[in-house]
Amino acid sequence: MAILDKQRTDHMNKAATTVQRFTRGFLARKNYVRIQQAALYLQCAARARAARNVAQGLRRQKAALTIQVGYGVCDTHAHTHRHWRAVAVSCPACQQWW
Repeated sequence: MAILDKQRTDHMNKAATTVQRFTRGFLARKNYVRIQQAALYLQCAARARAARNVAQGLRRQKAALTIQVGYGVCDTHAHTHRHWRAVAVSCPACQQWW
């Protein structure tokens, strides 16, 4: 009788081990997929944020250049303005405007 009980216990232990193995594998695969999706989401968010930062930098650079050109800060415009002012100041007839 003890031999049959031992065989039964061994058989039940083997079955329990098999069930545990499949359950643990299923849960591990499920957890892996969840972690992988989370990593992809974070990467996508980081890339989108970096792209927005680059676009914002380009917009700011364009706006700064527009302002600089409008105020005559750029070298070519400022130089031309200074040149004509010097000509106007040196001309006695034009001194009334400057």
